[in-house]
Amino acid sequence: MRRQIDYARLIPGIDVAEISEEDEAALRTIASTRQIDRIVQRLLMVTLVVSAILFIAGAIWQVVAHLPPVHHVTQIADLTHTNGPDLLFSLGLIVLIVSPILRLIGVAVGLAQQGDWAFVGVTALVLAVMLASLWIG
Repeated sequence: MRRQIDYARLIPGIDVAEISEEDEAALRTIASTRQIDRIVQRLLMVTLVVSAILFIAGAIWQVVAHLPPVHHVTQIADLTHTNGPDLLFSLGLIVLIVSPILRLIGVAVGLAQQGDWAFVGVTALVLAVMLASLWIG
């Protein structure tokens, strides 16, 4: 069953009665692309908010507990020896690092749903390079 699209909402001012089949196919692609964009936008917004909450909570904890500030990023990134507010800073940093990876995964899934396999391959290659750079350090 075909999904109904509100073309008037998608393109304000469009005369829905005059849409040809070719135009409808193009509009479906636009609608699908906009849906992917909205999902990726929400994902990035959620990761940004979560990261900010973790950073702010860590900063408040650090001030309230009268702890010395962290002076280097490697101190934050070492989760094996991290506790207290530094753990919150570390988790906030990890969420920020993971957000572009999640974005790429979301885009690849959306492109695969559209059947755009060339761009799925390019996105997968970029994702592989990003993951390799995280793995290698």
